[in-house]
Amino acid sequence: MPEYLFHYTSREHAQSIAAAGILEARARGMIYLTPDVYERGSQAVDALAVGGKPLDVVGLIPRSLLKASLPVRVAGPLYHPVTGMLVRRGGGAEICVSGPLTASGIRWLALSPP
Repeated sequence: MPEYLFHYTSREHAQSIAAAGILEARARGMIYLTPDVYERGSQAVDALAVGGKPLDVVGLIPRSLLKASLPVRVAGPLYHPVTGMLVRRGGGAEICVSGPLTASGIRWLALSPP
């Protein structure tokens, strides 16, 4: 198992997490992590089927912050709600955590621009 899991998010959300000192569940009541490393936010957006926000930074989450080993699943594709057209491919590995997680052990890194 890797030493870190990764949380891809916007710069604004990362700043909120750092200020609050806690990473709380948001979308669908879960915190989404991945063992996969992406150099660019656009790669993470597509592989993890993230819609509606840019991914500018990645948080390195030490495995020690997690209480247990969690199952890995494959992110499904994201379709446009009106047209039904494929928007994001998905296919990346994701781990869902109910949270919250303390932010004190998270190190934030900027992603390369597209």
